[in-house]
Amino acid sequence: MSKITEEDYVEGYMCKTDFDYELDNACGGNVIYPSLNNLQQHKKCWSSCGVVKVKVYLEEVVVEENYDFSEQ
Repeated sequence: MSKITEEDYVEGYMCKTDFDYELDNACGGNVIYPSLNNLQQHKKCWSSCGVVKVKVYLEEVVVEENYDFSEQ
């Protein structure tokens, strides 16, 4: 894999508690918000839990998309 550049990832925001304790354990996953303002509007615990900025990049396509819904 080539070196990851700034164009290869997306930045987002998460509840710090979710990041610290739930990211690799939560059944159903965690939410990464597109902006700090969006997180503050939808995650009411942000002022007590804290907030982290994360970077997400595509490592591998595991299953290709298939928009032929008649086969599902």
